[in-house]
Amino acid sequence: EIVRSNQNSLQLLHAAATNSRSRYLVDFTQGASSWLSYLAPVKRMMHLLRLEAFHHLSAGRKSEALRSVAVSFQTADTLSHEPLMISYLVRNACLAVSCGTLEKLLQRSEFSPADLQRLEELLAISEAKTDVRRMLQGERAFICGSWQEPVSKYHTNSFFAPSTPFDTWPQLLQVYAWHVYEQSGYKESDLLNFLSVSDELLDAASLSPSEAISAAQIIEQRLSAPAKPSMDMISTCYSITFLGPVFKRHASIKAHFRTAQTALAIERFRMENQRLPQTLGELIPQYLKSAPLDPFTEAPLLYRITETGFRVYSVGENGADDGGLSRDEALSVQKQSDDILFTIERLKTP
Repeated sequence: EIVRSNQNSLQLLHAAATNSRSRYLVDFTQGASSWLSYLAPVKRMMHLLRLEAFHHLSAGRKSEALRSVAVSFQTADTLSHEPLMISYLVRNACLAVSCGTLEKLLQRSEFSPADLQRLEELLAISEAKTDVRRMLQGERAFICGSWQEPVSKYHTNSFFAPSTPFDTWPQLLQVYAWHVYEQSGYKESDLLNFLSVSDELLDAASLSPSEAISAAQIIEQRLSAPAKPSMDMISTCYSITFLGPVFKRHASIKAHFRTAQTALAIERFRMENQRLPQTLGELIPQYLKSAPLDPFTEAPLLYRITETGFRVYSVGENGADDGGLSRDEALSVQKQSDDILFTIERLKTP
């Protein structure tokens, strides 16, 4: 019923996906007041396309189901042109939903090797557009632009609530302290400190995902050492609290891509050899050019054959092998699992 009542929206989505450079109208010159109202609907579109894919598959329309998945990836990629952290994170969340939709389709049905190869190419295109360095450069420019705005415009905003040396002061004294911050050179020094720290983050973005996470954590620990930052570090310390963790999100979406691509290669191997590979090494070089690495450890992805299929997974943020359990499975046995997995398990009888 949801798919049926949203046919007009779905037709527009499918039509827009044929454009290679689709993007949204937004005026970034408005700084912190830029209106990004389309981000939440983009996330809802992912779930609508997910339902459409399931709807097509349940009716036996495999090619249409795959088309819905392709449009899902292409819709997420309309945010790839926006070099802002919020757009980057929403896009990553959308791509994770798309990978999840693909996973569920493969659990429910078999697709031809040619279809699987096309899906691998689609994943490779989306992965190539995932550029954390470009995002950090854009966010840096955006923050520098916002820095020109009067402090009074953002220090009372609940979204912008940095920890300051004068948090516990009476309101009148806090207003005076912000005035001193703005008029006595502290604000300019804070901006210079931010530029220096953002240079470090940009250098970290050139490293492997696991090395970038470690580098960002060192920067965070250094800046969070004092309980209250000095007057010339207030906004710098605040900025790093959300810019630093972005490297974990970057590694996470990389893990989604790599587990999905590896699972598709395993499926092609299974269909052509009538068996599952015993190790991922059997996929090289015919099905994969090189061994797929876990972005959190730079060690090979983990692979486990199960009674009804297989699982390919990354250890996730905690860096530990939690057995390739989904979060629901981990909860059922009262464990925690950070593993990011792609599972293809099918019952022998439908």
